[in-house]
Amino acid sequence: MRLEGVNGMAHAIPNLFNTGWSNLMAIKKTIKSTKSKVTTAKARAAKVESVNLVEKGRGLWLASIGAAQIVRKKGEVLTKNLESEVKKLRKKANTLVNNLTGDVTEQAQGVLAQVKSAAAANVSWVGEKVEDTVGKVLTKAGLPTKADITELSRRVDALHKQVKSLKKAA
Repeated sequence: MRLEGVNGMAHAIPNLFNTGWSNLMAIKKTIKSTKSKVTTAKARAAKVESVNLVEKGRGLWLASIGAAQIVRKKGEVLTKNLESEVKKLRKKANTLVNNLTGDVTEQAQGVLAQVKSAAAANVSWVGEKVEDTVGKVLTKAGLPTKADITELSRRVDALHKQVKSLKKAA
């Protein structure tokens, strides 16, 4: 029997070792079969592992979707609570502003009334002083005052009536 060896050299195997050769071939075949089984087992394990990874990934994906839904729902609840709190605070603020506005308005009206009263008194006082001063100036200048003119107008009207009545009688 001839066997191709290393570097293309042919070696003759003595008959003595033929039985050993067949045992060697059987061992080689067993090793090859075992390698094949190991490779197959590794492939199966890799496949199982990839399936497990896919399942774990899917589980993680579903868990994240569930978590997102929980966060969304809690966010909606928080948003509603915040909206109601904002409405309450806005109502309180409006009430405070209205109360303060009312108080300020009342105070301003009170101060304004005092200012108007003082201004009216001052105007009246100033008016009297101006009339007195003008009257004194007119008297010193020899000019008649308003009262003098009014009195003269009244007397002229009375005389006019007397003249008319005398003309009718004559």
